[in-house]
Amino acid sequence: MNIEISTAWLDNDIARMQERLDNLVAAKNQVYRCLESLHAMWEGAAQYIFINQTRIDETVLQGLVNNLNNLIECMQYAKSEYEKCTDEVNSKIAGIRLSNDI
Repeated sequence: MNIEISTAWLDNDIARMQERLDNLVAAKNQVYRCLESLHAMWEGAAQYIFINQTRIDETVLQGLVNNLNNLIECMQYAKSEYEKCTDEVNSKIAGIRLSNDI
């Protein structure tokens, strides 16, 4: 089985994923800054429940962000390994001397 990959396309995918992840993190930070302001607007049991739920939601979202960061790191590693393999193969091919090259 042959597997072919375009490292240029992979690099493009990595860049797009990183850009979207950066946008997600910026939006998350903005939402949670607004929620901090909202928390101060009332008191009581409902406020306590709301604050706890938003903290749980933030933890879950941060877990997703961490998973996406890990995926991007894995893709960067794969790209690096593909490029290293390609360089090694090209080097070995270039090192082969044909009988007419002497």
